[in-house]
Amino acid sequence: MGKNEGSDGSTVTLRTPDDKTVRVQLAGGPAPATAYVEFEGMVDGPEAVTEISHVDFGNEFDMFTYNELTKVKPGRLLSNSLPERPTT
Repeated sequence: MGKNEGSDGSTVTLRTPDDKTVRVQLAGGPAPATAYVEFEGMVDGPEAVTEISHVDFGNEFDMFTYNELTKVKPGRLLSNSLPERPTT
């Protein structure tokens, strides 16, 4: 899951919720059509994935909350687990 930061037609540069960059080798089907996309794929290295499939998530997505939810341990109440969004 991440923000599509650009494509050259065969790869997509993806900004992850924890602010890392990953290059995704596309499978040859249609490229992601929205700003936020989730890929299923095979990991090729620390910053590389080969796509099996993807799901477009639209152009608005709360990456901060998504990242915090990935840290919640199973069985914990969400209302007590999520920190407040930082203000800028």
